[in-house]
Amino acid sequence: MLGWLWFARIWDKGNGAYLEMTSEINKYIVHFELSSVDGDLLTNADFNNLERKDLRNCSSLNICFEPEEISISDVKITKMLIHYDGLTDSPQDYFGFEYEHDLDKGFKGSPSPIVTFELNKEVDPDEFRKSIWMSSICIFPEKVRERNGEAAFQQDNNGYTSIIDGDSLDEYISQLAGAAIVPPKEISFPDGLDGYFEFELKELIRLNKPSQNKPSQNKPSQNKPSQRKSKKTTEQLLRELEKYPGSFGDFGFLKREADKSLKSDREFILAAIKISADSFMFASQNLRSDREIALAAVSRWGPSLEYADKELKSDREIVLAAVSQDGLALEFACQKFQYDREIVLAAVSQRGDALQYAYKPFKSDREIVLAAFINRHYLQLSPMYLPANLKSDRDFFFAAVRQNGKIISCVSKELKSDREFVLAAVMNDHDTPNDSYYDGIALKYADKKFKSDRELVLAAVSQLGSALKYADKKFKSDREIVLAAVNQLGSALQFADKELKSDREIVLAAVSQDGSALQFACKKFNSDREIVLAAVSQNGSAQAMANL
Repeated sequence: MLGWLWFARIWDKGNGAYLEMTSEINKYIVHFELSSVDGDLLTNADFNNLERKDLRNCSSLNICFEPEEISISDVKITKMLIHYDGLTDSPQDYFGFEYEHDLDKGFKGSPSPIVTFELNKEVDPDEFRKSIWMSSICIFPEKVRERNGEAAFQQDNNGYTSIIDGDSLDEYISQLAGAAIVPPKEISFPDGLDGYFEFELKELIRLNKPSQNKPSQNKPSQNKPSQRKSKKTTEQLLRELEKYPGSFGDFGFLKREADKSLKSDREFILAAIKISADSFMFASQNLRSDREIALAAVSRWGPSLEYADKELKSDREIVLAAVSQDGLALEFACQKFQYDREIVLAAVSQRGDALQYAYKPFKSDREIVLAAFINRHYLQLSPMYLPANLKSDRDFFFAAVRQNGKIISCVSKELKSDREFVLAAVMNDHDTPNDSYYDGIALKYADKKFKSDRELVLAAVSQLGSALKYADKKFKSDREIVLAAVNQLGSALQFADKELKSDREIVLAAVSQDGSALQFACKKFNSDREIVLAAVSQNGSAQAMANL
């Protein structure tokens, strides 16, 4: 919420509503998503009657605040406002958390507390999110305490906890109905909270009354003919899963919509996983021990390995498939594979930051660190991550930039001024689909003198046309350089001099490479039949720009 104008919400008891006032208070509303299980495996026998009736009698919200994740110093939490405890059932299926003895792990749902934090300083919201996301719900029944057993925890190990705005908070409170805590439970920290805090959820039991807002389980709803929602057929479920793009879809979709019997339906689970890897989490424990099903899941989304049976986390083929799909799956593999050079190399070659899960000596292994360094996310490309033996190794950086030109963004000024190094960088500055932030990075970060070096600029735009954006102004009217740029990337026409946007040969080359480049050409070409035909042939949507 850095730099944003926030709304302070004050509960008006007389009118039963929020009053809104613009405010600069450093407020951050956090919606936790605590879906990962840790600690002891509790059974029905571990709970007494009071705890079975309401889990809050044996649960606590554990706030784990790590201020070192925030780039400014001396940040403290001064106040917490708890809007929802994360456990209480509500009219919406996706809110609430309860123990059910017939489920594989006993628990149903994912705790999702909603808490507003007030800080003593304004901070970057994503930094704050990362500083707080390892908070948890701790479930510690009295019988387990008495036998000196271990509590069960619900955590966020995947970073799905989010910062939400005031409008989203209002929407959640509306959906939660009586399960929301209105006005919110306020907890102040006069000296600031800069570490760990445990809050017993039983203190909230009388602050919300969900039963008053839900239809009776013995009577049909006034608005619906039946309280019991009919379950979708397997064909309907699979069709709805297909609506979600990517490796995994809507977390919890099958838990909300599918009949429990499908958890053990092998054919259904296998079909669902091929559509959405998230379906693996819905499968029964028995099916998560099925090698074919686990292999299908990790091949689609590597971190699915977390939910596989322990024995399969020791299966080399499955682990290799998982880390090859997403290097971070190494975290969930049997420890022996973190000592396995081939597995570690495959993991860091897919995603460099997987190195954090490797055996310590590998973190100084030149070949492994090189693979990790060239495959790091742009924002993590920093020599600070390198072991001391490589930070000043010139040959290491040359080897790296010959595979990933973007590495120039984080090297020393000396290397950015080295023509051989810069040439290697621009020749290996590969395009990153759907992420324009990366365009032309090599030329952008090269020493200023190279932006006026014609040979080097020509090499840069021939490799990645968008590098024209960072070239000296004189080259944006250089016909040969602009033609090379648009032949590589049609949309580079936007960076060309106005005169060249009227050059028919250059415009034809640009729209032939990318039809949408027509939007950057001189308007007269919108009526040029040959130009428009070339543009539409490459990209049908270019027809919207034509005046024929």
